Amino acid sequence: MKKVMIILLLGSFILTLAACDDTSDDEKELKEFVTDYKSKLYNIENPNLLNEKHPTKVSQKFSRKIEPYETNEVLEDLTLNRQLIIIPQIAQALGKKVKLQDISLEKVKENEDGSINYDYTMKIKYYDDESENIVKKW
Repeated sequence: MKKVMIILLLGSFILTLAACDDTSDDEKELKEFVTDYKSKLYNIENPNLLNEKHPTKVSQKFSRKIEPYETNEVLEDLTLNRQLIIIPQIAQALGKKVKLQDISLEKVKENEDGSINYDYTMKIKYYDDESENIVKKW
């Protein structure tokens, strides 16, 4: 499911990237876009606010945050597969805030149609006043 979401997300970038000549600027824009998108999925400033909310309401909240980035079909799949509530549930269980600290993109393949496939690695920070832990996710 993650790969399908990434392919759809990157597919939307492909048309933009194919029309541009300056690859370094394109990659910067792509990184900013992906960082913005993933930040909306992962950043949780106050996990205690989610404690009394039903998982469906939490899923709806995160669905609205990423709505501009996804098609209705992808949003439905993410909701049905409960992928939108995983990070909030982890934040609640740990009692920690969550923040996307960094994301790196690696060009994997340039396709004949001008599209480019990327892999990405995220550093996600789980923290509170007493401790912090940074996790890498591929």
